Amino acid sequence: MSTSDQNRAVEQAAGALDDAEPFDPMFFDPVIEAYKKDVDVTLLDRTLRMTVAERAQLLVNNAEFIRKFRPVVEALSAKE
Repeated sequence: MSTSDQNRAVEQAAGALDDAEPFDPMFFDPVIEAYKKDVDVTLLDRTLRMTVAERAQLLVNNAEFIRKFRPVVEALSAKE
């Protein structure tokens, strides 16, 4: 995709947003409400208080954890 095609696509998307209805704060979606009860807001708050560097380090730590324990999980799955 050329740069001009990308720019055109961005302009079309922006135009679509301009035509969109404003968000209604009174909108109630029962599906969203059902999921909200399972959200731990304290974890969201803690993460939002982190710096970008701290979030990046958390991501690296999680990836390392997964890399380290993936063979263990695969071995256990193979036994079943």
